[in-house]
Amino acid sequence: DEALARMDAGTYGRCVDCGDPIPAERLEAVPAAPTCLRCKADENTAAHWSDIVTRCHGGGAALDQPTLAMLTRAMLSLVMTP
Repeated sequence: DEALARMDAGTYGRCVDCGDPIPAERLEAVPAAPTCLRCKADENTAAHWSDIVTRCHGGGAALDQPTLAMLTRAMLSLVMTP
């Protein structure tokens, strides 16, 4: 449904995150792909670290979304710094 909406809007084949064209090979493999591979990898990395932050939090009071996002960005910056 989302891919059809992007087709109607004229944005199908462009990454919804960065706006770059999605390579034809990716669209052939995953026709409904909303993101390029670089943004998909970034999303997977962020989701992975978000999961780690949540598990490290230890099940105390639930983290609100802005705090979780901030902690995830902080952890990502630490592990991605050369």
